[in-house]
Amino acid sequence: LSYLFEKTTLTFRESFVSLQVGAYLMSLAFGLQNGMCTTFSGAVIRTTHVTGTLTDIGLIVGQAIFYPRTRKHIWKLKVLLPIYSGFCLGGLTGYFVYQLLLIKAIFLPCIIVGIFGIAQLFYSKIILVYNAKHITNKKDWTKMNINELSATKPHIESYMNNNCDIDEHISLQDISI
Repeated sequence: LSYLFEKTTLTFRESFVSLQVGAYLMSLAFGLQNGMCTTFSGAVIRTTHVTGTLTDIGLIVGQAIFYPRTRKHIWKLKVLLPIYSGFCLGGLTGYFVYQLLLIKAIFLPCIIVGIFGIAQLFYSKIILVYNAKHITNKKDWTKMNINELSATKPHIESYMNNNCDIDEHISLQDISI
């Protein structure tokens, strides 16, 4: 595996100019794709991550400069600029961590994502159990929006069937979603 990275480094040094031109053209293509999708479909979410965020930032700033009446969207920059900064900071961090750890650097993002994934699972389970324990009858279930439980329907149905002390059996068909 290290041979692959060494070979890539040699190839990169040999053809830096062609790779640089290719990277610029690819960025241009991603930007055009995002711009066209936004213009023709009114898409809220971009089809690419980094270039999509940068496209949004460019659209908002451009509209604010050339169409002063559209400055109402400047608040979106409070969300988009930190996201884009996070992408850039993550890229720089990845570069320096790779310089230190080489291929073992991949374990750092894996560990971080794993920790957040496990935390989300525990959080979802706690919310599901807490909400299910505080719902005592069918009326509470029908008034409640199931999506507020942060859990999938099979988990809710399984918990309801096994742990709810109510007079009659309730299935998800009885609950309006």
